[in-house]
Amino acid sequence: MKALVFQGPGQTAWQDVPDPGIKDAADAIIRVDAVTVCGRFCREGHYGQCRGGGGWVLGRTS
Repeated sequence: MKALVFQGPGQTAWQDVPDPGIKDAADAIIRVDAVTVCGRFCREGHYGQCRGGGGWVLGRTS
């Protein structure tokens, strides 16, 4: 699947990432029709204040 990946300050890229999978009995895969990115990321991503460098998928949950 395609995902928007943070590359560094002011840089994002659409990349192929693995499809999600069921890992636990409590997991679920849902269809998402629309998403947004929070204002905090927009500021931090643009001005380079994000911690941990690049390579992470926007909108992911931990």
